[in-house]
Amino acid sequence: MSGEAGSDQDIERRVLALMERLLAWPGHARFRARLLKNESPAVLARIAALERAAAAKGSMPTELPAGLEEDPLPPPERFGPFAITRRIGVGGMGEVWEAQRDDGLFEQRVAIKLIQPRLQVRAGEAFAAERRILARLEHPGIARLIDGGMTADGRPCLVMEYVDGLSIDEAGKGLPLAERLRRFGEAARAVHYAHTRLVAHGDLKPSNILVDTDGRVRLLDFGIARLLGDEADALLLSGAVTSAFASPARLAGALPSVADDVFALGRLLERIAGDDGDAELGAIRARACAPEEAARYAGVPELLADLERREGHFPLVARPPDLSYRARLFVRRRWKALAGAAALVALAGAAGAGLLVAEREKIEAGARFEDARGTARYLLYTLYDQLERQPGSLELRREVAETAQRTLDRLAGSKWAGRAVRVEAAEGLLRLAQVQGSPLGPNLGQPDKARANIDTALRLLEGAGAPRRLVAQAQLDSAWLAELVEEDTPRAKRDLAASYKATGPGAAETDLQRAGQYVLKAIIDQWDQRYRFAIADANQAEAALAEDTALPALILRSRAAEARGDVIWYGGDNKGAVPAYRQAVTVLEDAVRRYPRSIHALRRLGHARWALASALADSGDVPQGLHQIEQSCAELKRVVAFDPADDDARRHLHISENARGGILVQAGQVGEGLALLAATAAERKALWQAHPEEARRMRDYAVEVKPLADLQVKAGRVREACASYAEARRVFEAMDRGGRLTAQDRSNQLGNILKSQEKYCR
Repeated sequence: MSGEAGSDQDIERRVLALMERLLAWPGHARFRARLLKNESPAVLARIAALERAAAAKGSMPTELPAGLEEDPLPPPERFGPFAITRRIGVGGMGEVWEAQRDDGLFEQRVAIKLIQPRLQVRAGEAFAAERRILARLEHPGIARLIDGGMTADGRPCLVMEYVDGLSIDEAGKGLPLAERLRRFGEAARAVHYAHTRLVAHGDLKPSNILVDTDGRVRLLDFGIARLLGDEADALLLSGAVTSAFASPARLAGALPSVADDVFALGRLLERIAGDDGDAELGAIRARACAPEEAARYAGVPELLADLERREGHFPLVARPPDLSYRARLFVRRRWKALAGAAALVALAGAAGAGLLVAEREKIEAGARFEDARGTARYLLYTLYDQLERQPGSLELRREVAETAQRTLDRLAGSKWAGRAVRVEAAEGLLRLAQVQGSPLGPNLGQPDKARANIDTALRLLEGAGAPRRLVAQAQLDSAWLAELVEEDTPRAKRDLAASYKATGPGAAETDLQRAGQYVLKAIIDQWDQRYRFAIADANQAEAALAEDTALPALILRSRAAEARGDVIWYGGDNKGAVPAYRQAVTVLEDAVRRYPRSIHALRRLGHARWALASALADSGDVPQGLHQIEQSCAELKRVVAFDPADDDARRHLHISENARGGILVQAGQVGEGLALLAATAAERKALWQAHPEEARRMRDYAVEVKPLADLQVKAGRVREACASYAEARRVFEAMDRGGRLTAQDRSNQLGNILKSQEKYCR
């Protein structure tokens, strides 16, 4: 590069490019001398100034210097199914572009974040870290990650949910203080959620918190966030800050932490609320922004709790204990009661009027109760069913479910709830549990909430003279959840037995319910290696639904066929399982034709093809197996594209991608297949670690590591295989210690691992 001085902008551009290379080789004196040998005095002076500032503060701005906003490299025309249309933002590491989905599947507007070429070395790793972090976060207050990868011209990119809105301070102009504080609370709760997922944001400021056109607050830009306790993810950009919102520790170059986010929230509160002389808000801001970390709130919940105390006129933690201060707050809280005490004598002569008021309040309370009943029904049936058919509606459905939860909880605990209402509340809770975590239909991925609601419904139904059909269904729902999600076979057996008992002689049992009992019993018998009984159960279920073409019946018929295939497969006859698995696929293809808008039918079809593909490949028909698994992956990608926040859809896609890796190895494409298997196993491990309370995720990981080890042996990579066997064994034995290992897995999974270790790893 020539040593000519050029314009100030030319100097800044050159300095940034050189600093990028110097930061990639810190402390390398020979490289530095060679790199800077022919640079102009102006460039060298500017580099020296930047290095002195960095040494003093350890900080790097998250905005570009004035005049450097334009990137000389235009964006690619598209990324995957998205056509890039216009630039909507630019920052210190990258640009953000609006893009539209144009593949005809459905309409979708997204924001695509592209790395700036001059920062590719330093910020490229930060982009990868941001993608890993966003994959951990699923919250209605956080703009979600949709996709990511490399553009056609080799630039890392992230595809994000598009948020159409204004920064939280701009959106609040002219609004009452209470509404501005409510929005601040929404933002703070999103930050706290990130903290519970072990993520510190590190760059909270108004431009990273938008209020969308529906008034919802959305947290953006985790570009310099870090996983708490993980130094590597934040190493390259550890000093990136926005000085007006950065804590002293961040300005000094420290890694982002919870305490730093609390500080930034204090600054944000100051910006949003303004300085209107509110002493209590001033005390809260001062506590959050204390220079010393130990003097701040311990976390976001403590800050929010003080805001709630202010709203309710209770003493703040941020204020010193002062008797007169506490007395003033007491009067504010109790002024109605105090005024009533002063007028007590006057009221004594108005007993008749008091009785009329009490009666009116009773009537109004009853009316509110009836409104609540109607609201719960509308939310869980009419509105939820409509939303389920809309792409990208998972977060909104979660909000509807949360609202329905509060309504049903009030109904169940109301003094107005007689026997009929308790039964109705139990029905509502069972419906809510289905949408939260039922393995038989589309759900929100909230199995813990589903379990709590099923157990509450069962308690409400006890002694209420409830219809036996409803009691049987509650027990059956509980058994499905225990077996397929919680990996708790003993409970599944108990609940299934209770369901059978409730549908004794004279019970109004439906064919669908009876078929559900048979299918679940077939699955449990298969895991217990009671293969003859499992086959009989599956046949009974199919017979009960032979003429029923409703979607729930078709789904159950396919599950019955899959159960027969599983019995034959685990019995050692891979080829013999193919007809049963093919029948499951045929039933689901019919379901997709009849119900083309059912994403759940498409999800089940993709999963059934996975089973068929595995059986075909393992019985020697590798080309057909590869064809079926490619179709499976394509179908499940459509399900994920319909709602990228659907974690269960991603789970099924991971299963099929893993199987595809194995079949590729069988087809002779060893390198590609093993790489895919290793990647899906790593993703499974991350999902398990993100949800350690869900036993099925633990098993999902183990059952992907074991076939990886088998194929590593076949490829001659014995050392890698032994490490994989050891890892799979560790997880299965942990399941066994927790009482979650089935007889089937103990025999076919753990047993085979032990045999392989004995053979290859001595």
